[in-house]
Amino acid sequence: MAGSCVPLLIKQVRLRGEDTTFALKCIKKSHIVENRQQEHVYSEKSILQQTNSMFIIRFFRTFRDSRFVYILLEVCLGGELWTVLRDMGFFDDATARFCTGCVLEAFEYLHTMGVVYRDLKPENLLLDGNGYVKMADFGFAKKIGLGRKTWTFCGTPEYVAPEVILNKGHDFGADCWSLGILIFELLTGNPPFTGADPLNIYTMVLRGIEKVDFPKRIGKRPDDLIRRLCNFTKICTHLKPAEKLDHLAIINAKNAMKPHDQQVCPIHTIFTTCILDPKISKKLYFDHTQNQTGSQPTLVRKWRFGLETHLHELV
Repeated sequence: MAGSCVPLLIKQVRLRGEDTTFALKCIKKSHIVENRQQEHVYSEKSILQQTNSMFIIRFFRTFRDSRFVYILLEVCLGGELWTVLRDMGFFDDATARFCTGCVLEAFEYLHTMGVVYRDLKPENLLLDGNGYVKMADFGFAKKIGLGRKTWTFCGTPEYVAPEVILNKGHDFGADCWSLGILIFELLTGNPPFTGADPLNIYTMVLRGIEKVDFPKRIGKRPDDLIRRLCNFTKICTHLKPAEKLDHLAIINAKNAMKPHDQQVCPIHTIFTTCILDPKISKKLYFDHTQNQTGSQPTLVRKWRFGLETHLHELV
């Protein structure tokens, strides 16, 4: 299994004579070679170079010397979402909804590019100075295109999808699964599948989300959403062709005939029918060209509350 086993160091750096700061990701060349991570490093650079979303960490450039590869990135001084979650124990519905909205926007952007992320977890979600959640660490991300699959066995055991474990080929459905797991962890403080031995975790994952006893604090609506996300690939596999009109296969085919800015994210087929807050179920689409003007997307503007107070306390 390909894992995040390459040691790295993140430094906060500043332009000489200026106040502008960046995050400098330093990766040892020897560890890249020893762990055969060359393809993942190249893929991370390539994908980040093509992205321009306020919900994905911004890439600037790369450097190298005799010992290290350096990746210069946007600095997110709020730190990891995992740290905030650990300190708070779990999030209330409003905060979890806000975080989910940020991740959903990132997934929509990536999936319409034909990129599957494959490493969603609180440790890979960073908070910027305004409290927004940004997706980081694209070492496992891969551009597969629409309607295609990949077979690389990678990811974090607690978040890896069943189809990845079974090596049957996976696509954007793997990200749908991980988003369901993330929502569960945000609301409870722990993912639904845990254990000291990865093989035991994989066994639990293969039994399915149906075998998990949900805590009472997870309400009916998020409960339904989590289960739909974790059954997305299964639903698409077993539906009759005529019933797939709102699911992945047909959406991918339609997207292939549309301009990039008009394509629909497959993950929205779940959110439009099972959103945490029905009042905003029709406001899930965000024109990412707004990033250039600095305006906030409708979805996250409505969901932006809960983390800001705690973020200010941390600072």
